Amino acid sequence: MRRLDRSECAILPLVLKGKWFRMIESGGKREEYRAATQYWGKRFANWLNPFAGLEKVVEFRLGYATDAPRMAFAVREVLRRYPAPHPEWGEVAGEEHFVIRLGGRVELGGGK
Repeated sequence: MRRLDRSECAILPLVLKGKWFRMIESGGKREEYRAATQYWGKRFANWLNPFAGLEKVVEFRLGYATDAPRMAFAVREVLRRYPAPHPEWGEVAGEEHFVIRLGGRVELGGGK
């Protein structure tokens, strides 16, 4: 597992329910999905564009508790997809989604 300093990364924090957190943690799920809404479009644009040159990382948190377990992954790519080929992973058939393709797990150090 690579170790990255938080100052070297553009980090997108995402909260997950237990089922999806465990599937990603075990390596069984290598993509995360968000509905292709205006909200998520702006959030991804704000994360991807202003931080050119920094490594893109998504940090998953299990629920909203302050001390909730966390894990971070490098991001291979973010794309829009329709229709949903993985309903078993949470994609809703017939809806367009943003797909975050995960790379290797990373350890984040330095700061919060």
